[in-house]
Amino acid sequence: MKNIIQKAISIVLQYHADQFRKGNILIPAATHPLYTGMLISYYTSNEAYIAAAILHDTLEDTEYTLEKLRNDFGDIIAGYVSALSENKLIQDWVTRKNENLGRLRENKEAYALKVFDCLANMTELYDELKAQGNKVWDIFNAPKNLKLQYFTIILEDNMEMMPKIFIKRYTELLKDLEYFIDNNNVVALLPEKNS
Repeated sequence: MKNIIQKAISIVLQYHADQFRKGNILIPAATHPLYTGMLISYYTSNEAYIAAAILHDTLEDTEYTLEKLRNDFGDIIAGYVSALSENKLIQDWVTRKNENLGRLRENKEAYALKVFDCLANMTELYDELKAQGNKVWDIFNAPKNLKLQYFTIILEDNMEMMPKIFIKRYTELLKDLEYFIDNNNVVALLPEKNS
């Protein structure tokens, strides 16, 4: 019988099979949850925690149900994934994020998983900014300042339990995203010299 990490990987590959990353249709959606699981595996060997990180988008973005998740992985992993899942019936981005943060603040273990999700998202976002420029911000349902504020709140809420090296990387990525310069759109500040 497969261990739960292998089983989680199989579910993600199956249920995210026809999906792609927002902003880049060349990257399969499954790469994000797999990357999130890899990141958390550097900090814990807890298989349930790693599996939950891998499965964190399944309820929110696929047809995989909470009942199926609970049957396949048990109550602990289902509880983590459920807490991480946003209520897509809430249309307003800020309201939806705040509702989810409220639930996560009541489940510290699941909230710590969210930090790794954000680190993965920020890393992938920065890679897309380098590849495509600032137009990448236009694909999101919220402007840059709100997305960065959201990432910052999550870090601030979890700083006490995060390793210092992790906080350093997260903070560096926040700064990279905030001050990203799109070389394709840089305006020359000085006139060119006449020959």
